Amino acid sequence: MKKDLKGLFKVNKKSMTEVLLWLIGGMLLLFVSEYLLRGKVRYVKLLLLNKSGVFLVNYLLLLLITSPIFILKRKNTFYFLMSFIIVTISGVSKYLCLVRGVPFTFSDIYSIGEGLEIAGNYVTVPMVVGVLIFLIAVIGITIFSFKKEKNKKRINSYLNPLIILVLIIVFPLVTKDQYAKGNMGYMRWDITASYKKNGYVFSTIESALKYVRVKPKGYSKEKIEKIINKKIKANKNLSRNNLILKLKSYLISLGYESSMVVEMLNLVDYEENNSILEKEYQKEYKKLNKKYNGKELENKIKYNLYKKGFSLNDIDKVKDDIEKAKYMCDRVVEIYDDMDTPELSQQEYTEVLNECTECMKDAYKLKYKAVEETYNVVNNKDITSISNIQKYIKQSDEKINQYKKKINELEESIKNE
Repeated sequence: MKKDLKGLFKVNKKSMTEVLLWLIGGMLLLFVSEYLLRGKVRYVKLLLLNKSGVFLVNYLLLLLITSPIFILKRKNTFYFLMSFIIVTISGVSKYLCLVRGVPFTFSDIYSIGEGLEIAGNYVTVPMVVGVLIFLIAVIGITIFSFKKEKNKKRINSYLNPLIILVLIIVFPLVTKDQYAKGNMGYMRWDITASYKKNGYVFSTIESALKYVRVKPKGYSKEKIEKIINKKIKANKNLSRNNLILKLKSYLISLGYESSMVVEMLNLVDYEENNSILEKEYQKEYKKLNKKYNGKELENKIKYNLYKKGFSLNDIDKVKDDIEKAKYMCDRVVEIYDDMDTPELSQQEYTEVLNECTECMKDAYKLKYKAVEETYNVVNNKDITSISNIQKYIKQSDEKINQYKKKINELEESIKNE
């Protein structure tokens, strides 16, 4: 009997190989999922070096998800399918981040209908063909692996299944410790930041747990309206469309009924913020100008901005606004040029008034230069012009302040005459 028990728990070459490959596979899956979320290898390294506890939580969770290989006959087939699901959801998250600024969450499963309605705006025929080919390949590999894999033994060593029990005990303890230290925490409004703080795999599972909602205090349309207005005022980088999508997800996660949220969002009177569009335009240019140029660069920037929710009309309108601003600055300078300075009671007062006129002319000439530099950024993709824009705006503001000071002093002098 004792010999039989010893045999069951005996460590053999096959069981050791199984554990080793499982550990390496978990690390690779973690690296791929985090890389897709963060976009750069160095950011994954920073997670490992600066937040090793968070890294460990996600690693343990992946090991827990894939640990059933220790008690299944078709181990390779199961591991392949789990890896495919994890990497696919990571890829979908990456794409959703690019399109709407928010990664995949559990609640997206219940919004598939709405997603299909707007899919035409973002999904191309080559993308659909590529996905279909990929799915066919995965199904083919799964069937092939399932038929070929015929393990006689379900468990190579009973020590291996004990690892599952250890993970079930250790994982919540490590997670609780990281929350207590402030290394992890759920940020309901900024889901992307929450995913980056807590790690991709953990955050995806957490989104399922957080989907169980409780009706909030002060449940009313007025409360929703207040939240919407607050978030609109705080918005610094989202297009109108992406802001609305984020607001919807956020309000539903707070416990508000989807129908009521949609009704209130439909009443939102919020136009696209051109300053946000201009900032995102410059950001896309910095990212793409080393790889593309000319018309191709312009089209790539437009496409990326369109994916972020900006309309093509708004993108083109930015250029029209620049032209309009140049014209208005020109007109102001012309008006001051044609203006006759009135003769005041004293010559020195007239001279001060002339100086005020020159200040305003100079201010708008500088504004014109700033607009021209903005044109260089948007049309000629000359990013060096940004520092000139700041310089000219600062000088223009100084001239206007000089004008105000001189006018105020002149008024005081005339009053005290």
